Amino acid sequence: MQGCASAFKTGAKSEKSINLKELFPAQISGKQRQIITLKEIKNEQDYLVIISFGKWLELDCNHYFLGMAEIKEHSLNGYGYAYYEFNAQNGILAGTKMVCLGQKKQNKFIKYSSTLTLPYNHKLPLIFYAPKNVRVEYQIYKRINSGFGYFE
Repeated sequence: MQGCASAFKTGAKSEKSINLKELFPAQISGKQRQIITLKEIKNEQDYLVIISFGKWLELDCNHYFLGMAEIKEHSLNGYGYAYYEFNAQNGILAGTKMVCLGQKKQNKFIKYSSTLTLPYNHKLPLIFYAPKNVRVEYQIYKRINSGFGYFE
C-alpha cells in the first residue's frame, strides 16, 4: 500500500468522539496540517509505516534529491496525542547532469533524505505539519520472516 496525506484527502473517518480538526490547529508556524488515517488490518503489530517528505516536480531524465530535513515529534497539550513537525534544513534540489535528448519532462516525487518509521496503528491518525509545498507520503511494510518487505 502506498499513499499520501493531503489537505484534500484526509480519510479522517475514524474521528468518533473527538473532532481532531478542533484539537489540532490547521497551521503551526505557517506549516499546513496533513493527516494520514490507516485502515484496520489484522495483526497490525506485523506492519510498519514509512513516512517520506518531498515535492512533486516537473523534471527531466536526471536523478534528483532534496537536502536534509528535521522531523520533530510533539505531544498535544492536555491530550498526549503525538504530531510531527517537518523542517527542511534546505530546499536545494540536487541531481545528476545527464543529457536528456528528446525526452519530455515528467512529474516526479522527489524526497528529502529524512524519513520516519512508525508502528502501524489504525486507531490514531498520523498528524504532520509541513510547508505548503511539501507533501507527506507513506508506504506500508509487512514483517516477512526476520525482516520487513514492501506490502502491496
